Amino acid sequence: MEKTSPAYQAKVFSMSQDQIGTALEIQNGYAVPQLVQIEAAHAASFEEARTKVIADAKTDKARETVTEVTNKLREQIEAGKTDVAALAALAGGAEVKTSAKLTRGGSLPEYGSLAERDQEMFSMPLGKAAPPATFSGKTLVYAVKSRDDVNPEDMKKALSDLRQSILPGKKERYFSAYIDELQKKMLADGSIKVNESVMSQISSQLQ
Repeated sequence: MEKTSPAYQAKVFSMSQDQIGTALEIQNGYAVPQLVQIEAAHAASFEEARTKVIADAKTDKARETVTEVTNKLREQIEAGKTDVAALAALAGGAEVKTSAKLTRGGSLPEYGSLAERDQEMFSMPLGKAAPPATFSGKTLVYAVKSRDDVNPEDMKKALSDLRQSILPGKKERYFSAYIDELQKKMLADGSIKVNESVMSQISSQLQ
């Protein structure tokens, strides 16, 4: 269950034998749990303990290796190394890819959202490698190859479209606030009165 979520594991341990649960989110998507066997708690056998110890040892070793490689990459970048291919070779032959152009708040399929690095990504010098960063449990070293300047006409059109899309909502909120404030004033000076009995009947009919 290493790749399942805590919610998935909690659901499995609350199910009855042969029960099929509803879809739950896990690390790489969604899964539908089905409990096919319940094994009573018992002291681990030698083989069970051996398997777990080996798995834990591999996990710890992998974590140590990743930390060592990450630190080595950071040292090389701080020393002025900018060749991503050379850095990938230093990381044991990590794959080098060129992504499609990204906008602010963009994401990569394997790493998810890169929004937290927007400021760095859109201001760093072209060709300079950024220090290693972790996204979705994976370490990423990247460099910006090219950057498009903002087109004033495109920006003007985008702002106009945004203004038109939010204007109706703002008008509705302002009008609603105005009506609420007007009603409060009229109630306060006795210009109008609210029949609570009728309002309760209308409310119950609408529910």
